[in-house]
Amino acid sequence: MMQVEEAAVVAQEYISSLENLPQEVSFLLAEIRDRENRLQELQRELQRKTQNYVRSTLTGATAPGKDAEKAARNVDEWLQIETLADEKVQFANRLVELLSKACSRLDVDLNRIIGSGQMDQVLGGVSDVTNSLLFGGRSGFDKMQDNLRAAIGTPDGSPPNMSQMMEPPHKRRRLGNGMPSNRPSPAPAPSLAGRQRTRPNRSQAMDEDGDEPMDGDNDDDTIYCTCRKPSYDEMIACDAPGCPIEWFHVTCVGMVGQNPEHWYCPDCAPKMEGEMKRKRRK
Repeated sequence: MMQVEEAAVVAQEYISSLENLPQEVSFLLAEIRDRENRLQELQRELQRKTQNYVRSTLTGATAPGKDAEKAARNVDEWLQIETLADEKVQFANRLVELLSKACSRLDVDLNRIIGSGQMDQVLGGVSDVTNSLLFGGRSGFDKMQDNLRAAIGTPDGSPPNMSQMMEPPHKRRRLGNGMPSNRPSPAPAPSLAGRQRTRPNRSQAMDEDGDEPMDGDNDDDTIYCTCRKPSYDEMIACDAPGCPIEWFHVTCVGMVGQNPEHWYCPDCAPKMEGEMKRKRRK
């Protein structure tokens, strides 16, 4: 039968086994973040090239030879994106495996204590024997939480939103005809400081009881996009602060494939690219 002192030793050994876990988790999260940043940069570059290609095609200023060369370069960049995505999955799997091992060991140790038949006595004794270890100073769990918060950029006291960590990034769109988009629509990330990335249409503005929209605006005749036309079909918003147009028709900007996490219109893209380059130089 397990004694209180033995249970305290089991608890201490388990806490000691977690000593390197925060650093390992931080390393894997940093690698995932690095791949994500590089992937997003490639996606923005491909989006810019697509917009330029659409504009040149509409104006007839393209040459067949140059088009083939550009297409080959785009294929290479798509392959790079695929490689980075695969690396992200590999690091994520390693992270899951690492945490699963820690949880499995905890289950084994708890079963050892529960199997002794004196769970209440052991828990009370462990609380007294290991009080100085767990609460006398910074425990291994406290340090692990701090390192995890620092790794994922979560403020102290604010637990990370797991749904945002698990869901893939999708740029929200709206349908100008009032039909809901069939694309995934996760909530905007907190880093956008409350900026609404989806402009609600009339059907979305109706609540579950069928009430009318709060603003009372039933007809949207506002001019959008570079084509200077009202809202219709599927639309996407520019993420640049202070964009004078903000909403664009997907067909007008040549949006193809999966949505990037951040999208900038042709007028704002050069300015935002310059700002990002200046930040990287710092």
